[in-house]
Amino acid sequence: PYATKQAFGAGAQGAVSRRASATMDRTARRVPEVLVRITGRQHGSGHVLANFAYISRLGHGTDKQLALYTSDEEVLRDGRAMQELAQDWQEWEMGDDARRKGATSLSMILSMPSGTDPERLKAAALDFAREEFANRSWVASLHIDRDHPHVHLTFARRDHDGRRFHPTRDDLFRYRQRFAQKLRDRGIEANATPAKARGVDPKHEPIAARKVRANGQVPRLDTNRLARAQRFANATTADPVRAI
Repeated sequence: PYATKQAFGAGAQGAVSRRASATMDRTARRVPEVLVRITGRQHGSGHVLANFAYISRLGHGTDKQLALYTSDEEVLRDGRAMQELAQDWQEWEMGDDARRKGATSLSMILSMPSGTDPERLKAAALDFAREEFANRSWVASLHIDRDHPHVHLTFARRDHDGRRFHPTRDDLFRYRQRFAQKLRDRGIEANATPAKARGVDPKHEPIAARKVRANGQVPRLDTNRLARAQRFANATTADPVRAI
């Protein structure tokens, strides 16, 4: 059905596209879904430097410090070099407006489940960053201190042409698709499907929704779920996601 094809990224044509068909196959086989999530925004060079120090474990000793890879194909391990880069980002973000209060950088995490080869995941994440953020500065670091390997990626909000942006939901979906492809290129099975293709009860819910419930209120997430279920009930048709 049309709704099913749309859920997996197919167009309005009669046939399911090859990419959508491959995605449906991976979903049926329960191939792990990639996680790409915005984790924060940094304001000012001090905040950016603190982010660099956190993701590189700067100050935790040489045995625990992690490599900080940059868009200039460098590996930073020195606090002074990180400070200079943070200042460069802030100066570029401010431009000629000394009163700007927007974010200097944004940070995200790219992750896969436990058992994923960390070196291949790192290679996929760096390749993803080189392509997706080719026109802006970024840094990245691999973490394997938890049960699932993940890469922290922080990028300047203003690109080399002076344009600023905040990723949209569509941007994040594109990031997931591209990162999943980079993993598959390296022999790691990975999938990236829209939430509507994975069901209406995602495993990880926004913290904000939980806090709203804790305050005795109904979050918009629950309202949307109820409205979706009611639409199918009123139409007396089966939910295509359940059929999948």
